[in-house]
Amino acid sequence: LPPGGDGILEVAISADAAELRGSARNAEEQPVAGATVVLVPARESPYRMLIRFAVTDQNGAFRFPTVV
Repeated sequence: LPPGGDGILEVAISADAAELRGSARNAEEQPVAGATVVLVPARESPYRMLIRFAVTDQNGAFRFPTVV
């Protein structure tokens, strides 16, 4: 995330992915707890309406158990 604010990171993942895990860190590489992570399908995806949200834990970790 950029210093002092919100950040957007765009990542392309395969529709074959079973699970998505990651972590949010600030500019000092410290975990960001309580950050909202949003998984948004591509515009051309038939799953466009399946927007998902996750909130990072105390270690900045988040998990989407399914990606489809």
